[in-house]
Amino acid sequence: NGPAPVDGDPFAALDFSRYFQSEGQVARLASITGPQTLDTQGWLPADAELPYSVGFENSAGSGAYVNEIQIVTEIDPELDARSFEFGDIKVGDITIKVPDGKSSFETEIDFVATRGFVLRVSAVLDLFQQPARASWLIQAIDPLTGEVLEDTTRGLLGPNDARGSGAGFVNYTIKPADDVRTGERVNASARVLMSGFAPEDTAVLSQMVDGAGP
Repeated sequence: NGPAPVDGDPFAALDFSRYFQSEGQVARLASITGPQTLDTQGWLPADAELPYSVGFENSAGSGAYVNEIQIVTEIDPELDARSFEFGDIKVGDITIKVPDGKSSFETEIDFVATRGFVLRVSAVLDLFQQPARASWLIQAIDPLTGEVLEDTTRGLLGPNDARGSGAGFVNYTIKPADDVRTGERVNASARVLMSGFAPEDTAVLSQMVDGAGP
């Protein structure tokens, strides 16, 4: 059996649109990687699932744990938002397996006995906003209060080190839109918000689509 909500509590709907209303720092603690195109001379195939990964990390010089992480990505109009699927998630040494074909995902995993918190994850695809957006919310929940853990000496991500113990990522796949034309550029980026830090924007990954095939 996969992880399930603790005590059967329902998850609240998420709206991260307000997080795009302010400027963010670029490419310091957040990053994005996309499809490898070495074999296609830099072109993206128009009929394939394209894999993306948004990385994040706690600063190596930080004096506190990060206990809440929010990731938001706006979906390029040249991509088919309805083909979006969430992939696996990694937070420090914790890996969360997301079943295939998920356009939304919610879970709570009880780490109270070993780490002192409940891990709560909610991933949502919003097709009603324009552009469409996908968002992740990852939290360490204090089992005594039911709120985000305020103890900065333990939690989701400690200060990062050479082993990457203070880093993580979220994965997703998406296909180009059916009417995308050869030479059109597909852009991908994300905003990452971590407790204790200003918003972080990834660099913009821009790649061209081959709509006609090789």
